[in-house]
Amino acid sequence: MLGNASPGCRAAGLKHTPARSSNREAPLPQPSFAKVLAMPQFVILQHETPPGYPRPNHFDLMLERAGALRTWALPAFPAAGQSTIAEQLADHRPAYLAFEGAVSPGRGSVQRVAEGIYETLEERADLLRVRLSGDAIAGELTLSRQAGDAQRWCVSLAST
Repeated sequence: MLGNASPGCRAAGLKHTPARSSNREAPLPQPSFAKVLAMPQFVILQHETPPGYPRPNHFDLMLERAGALRTWALPAFPAAGQSTIAEQLADHRPAYLAFEGAVSPGRGSVQRVAEGIYETLEERADLLRVRLSGDAIAGELTLSRQAGDAQRWCVSLAST
């Protein structure tokens, strides 16, 4: 799959970064292509970070919602039947759906590893359950907010 997540929601490999930057201000290179679809889109990016960056190499899960991309950083993307911990990041601009390459200077580079469309199955303040249908991944993805930390979410994937 897209990495080796540990069973259960453990924070191994994901460093909490309390000071988050806004991705709305950072310059963004032109995307290589764009898609127009009736259903909301998702993308999973592998983010390779430079030495000294506050968060080690990770995956970015981005879900298109209300004109922006809700984004979570995961140390590894869970295989079917597994779960991992994720940190919710600042929303990204929709242009990231089609972007890969070098991010702003000093922030590393990203490569798309999966993309597609999704359907929202359930949504509450502390829970988001979606059905992903993509080129490299398909299944029900559940994100549940961890008690006591608004930015921490447990992410699990179930095959469909």
